[in-house]
Amino acid sequence: MQYIVIGLIIFMTVFNLYVSFLNNKQKDQPLPTSVKDVYDDEKYKKWLNYSTANQKLSIFSELTSTVLMILFLVFGVFRLFENISKELFSNTLGQYLMFLLLFLVTQTLINLPFKLIRIFKIEQSFGFNKMTKKLFIKDQIKGFLLTMILGGGIFVFIYYGFTSWAKSPIQFVIILWLFISVVILIIFYLNTKVFIKIFNKLTPLEEGALKEKITALAEKANFEINACYIMDASKRSTKLNAFFSGFGKTKSVVLFDTLVDKMTDEEILAVLAHELGHATYKDTITLLIEQIITIGLFAALFGLIMSYDAFFSAFNMSVSHLGFGLILWFILLSPIDLLISMMTNKVARTFEYRADRFAAIMTKPKDIKDALIRLYQENLSNLNPHPLYVILHYNHPTLAQRLETIEKGASHAI
Repeated sequence: MQYIVIGLIIFMTVFNLYVSFLNNKQKDQPLPTSVKDVYDDEKYKKWLNYSTANQKLSIFSELTSTVLMILFLVFGVFRLFENISKELFSNTLGQYLMFLLLFLVTQTLINLPFKLIRIFKIEQSFGFNKMTKKLFIKDQIKGFLLTMILGGGIFVFIYYGFTSWAKSPIQFVIILWLFISVVILIIFYLNTKVFIKIFNKLTPLEEGALKEKITALAEKANFEINACYIMDASKRSTKLNAFFSGFGKTKSVVLFDTLVDKMTDEEILAVLAHELGHATYKDTITLLIEQIITIGLFAALFGLIMSYDAFFSAFNMSVSHLGFGLILWFILLSPIDLLISMMTNKVARTFEYRADRFAAIMTKPKDIKDALIRLYQENLSNLNPHPLYVILHYNHPTLAQRLETIEKGASHAI
């Protein structure tokens, strides 16, 4: 069993690196005709350098994580975590929570250097980073505490579900599935109300010409927006983005302040129309349902792992150790998640095409095309990813695909 788990880790790492290699080599291929003028020569060279720097860091990060995970498994580091937990706590729940805390701290320390390099070296050198070291530290502390609180609360439920409430493995899987699904719905519902505000300031869009145009656009689309916020993203990065959040009476649009500063009103309205397209066709609800179905499969895998003592004895761990079971679950989940992502990403890309067409009709085809081009220019996004990389990792079509689809289909009825 030990060889199977370690072999899977190595296989997935090699596969991911191979796909990344293909994606990197794709930059040597000619750009699609529809995007060949998006970057001028200087910007094109900057994109190549930026992409290469990020890929090198990603490769080194993945190799480091893989090697350390294998070393932890082979040399009994998780067994050491279990022994420390038993020394500190007499009750089983406390031991499990301490075990996971030790793992979380270890993972945080391993990932910290890569975050620092990405933000303060790569992002800084290419003109994206606006984050101060003080803000970085605050973000890390908030993220760590949020993970502890939410993750700890979820794990306590899993513990009692496994040890007390469920009378069979099937019951445990069903309880876990329903609970995690409810948690995801709550997080989605409270996203702009609570979680985003932990890290960012949301300011209602001021009265003025832009707000009047947004109101008119919403009326044209027969859609009611609960609120439109400007997020202070510029304190961290110069990159542009926008998103739609919530459902029911919590429906709101969040625009990065960088997007408002760097785009014309027409481009902003096109971006907003795209988001309204998602809301009009209830794409978010569909994706949530997909996610809930996927959670059921993931819960079944976790239940299977907890039912086989060989997974634990192979690494000298106590039988049915819930903390170590979660770590094994993440490892064994990776190939299944990759296969499922291929399907869900394909559906999501279809939704993006439809939202682009909606935006083209609600505004103008030129406006949504200009907005997309501006987003890619400002974010130094990849104009020519490898097709396999797109299939595996992209939940949005490539810029070339989106521009070509808008050009062909904007005049057709949706």
